[in-house]
Amino acid sequence: MPSKRKVRLDQIGPGPIRHEEIPQRLLRVVRWTHRHLGHRVEPIYERWELGFLRDINIAQEIAAWIKMTWAFLEFLKRHPDHDRDAVYRGVVAISVGQTPKELDRTEADELQQLTGNPPPELADPSNLIFDS
Repeated sequence: MPSKRKVRLDQIGPGPIRHEEIPQRLLRVVRWTHRHLGHRVEPIYERWELGFLRDINIAQEIAAWIKMTWAFLEFLKRHPDHDRDAVYRGVVAISVGQTPKELDRTEADELQQLTGNPPPELADPSNLIFDS
């Protein structure tokens, strides 16, 4: 097990690139996540894509963003007048195990339910396993 040590935030940088490319069949879904949610994290698509290339388990990370993006869009479809920024912050809070602060309890529960229960075809990261 690696040892723990304190590191200043200004000393933390991006990890190494672990994958040469995102498989062609996943590029459309990566673009979809960026267009609807990921642009709030990284406005430049190429940098968004690069983030996935740095992930150890790229399929699992893409699957997580698919679920988050779907929950974001589905919640807004059900509540079209809701503040998009508040819903975005709610999805991010849920993704890191926190309770959304800007949504009321019922809305937070609904967003949690959506994030944890996407349509079956989106729920399984094994659907994103790379071909050799």
